[in-house]
Amino acid sequence: MKKILKITGITLLILIVLLLVAPFIFQSQIKDMVRNFINDNVNAQVEFADVSLSFISSFPQAHVTVAELKITNLEPFKEETLASVKSFSFDMSVKELFKKASEGPVIVNSIAINEALVTLKTNKFGDTNWAIAKPNKNAEDSTSNTEVFALDIKDYAINNSALTYLDEENNTKVYITELNHTGKGVFSETVSELVTKSNANITLSVDDVEYLSNNKIKLEALIDLDLEQNKYTFRENKGFVNNLPLEFNGYVQNVEAGQKMDISFENPGSDFKDFLAVIPRDLL
Repeated sequence: MKKILKITGITLLILIVLLLVAPFIFQSQIKDMVRNFINDNVNAQVEFADVSLSFISSFPQAHVTVAELKITNLEPFKEETLASVKSFSFDMSVKELFKKASEGPVIVNSIAINEALVTLKTNKFGDTNWAIAKPNKNAEDSTSNTEVFALDIKDYAINNSALTYLDEENNTKVYITELNHTGKGVFSETVSELVTKSNANITLSVDDVEYLSNNKIKLEALIDLDLEQNKYTFRENKGFVNNLPLEFNGYVQNVEAGQKMDISFENPGSDFKDFLAVIPRDLL
């Protein structure tokens, strides 16, 4: 019995040592993987302070964290910050870290983005600062055997973040603060489903008229993703603007000429005071 306990103890000790030492062995490979993915897929200046790997907190999964991530645009938004993220982490099987694209989508169990500041911008010429993905050189070659990177994400979260949308062409401004958002879905499929929950404060102005002023937003949305047609369909969506309940359905589709949109809103019933709580003071 003592011998069995001794062998078990030694085995556990070796396992713990491996869990502690392995991150240092793979550290440089993980950093290279992140750098290579960025260089191959993003047309922008991307910096990060460090990439760390751990097996302790997520065993038997690998927990990878990218710290202090910053994305800076090139022309025509040169030196403008698209996004800064305090930490970006994901949990996945160790074998997925070194998986080739030809072996299928990389399966990520979860992704967490913490304290992100994102600024989306459209200038007066219609250029957008988020169009930073490098085009697939072989996209038109249906017979090409070129490896295509894909992700199969089980769930993700955006915590304590903020998003700004500035549209100079249509004089529209949106400020989203205290954003907390979770979602579950599969992104490697052509058509998939995304289940989301969101909480945030939002300010909206169009032509210098403020329609929402730091209003609290709650939203539960079921979204169909048609990645082939770049179409996003909203269904069974329920939300609140302050205490005003709303339900909406419709779709948004990206096309060559811009965007096609057809979204309808419905109020399932509320008190008059709930409507007043949404209207900005300068419109009363």
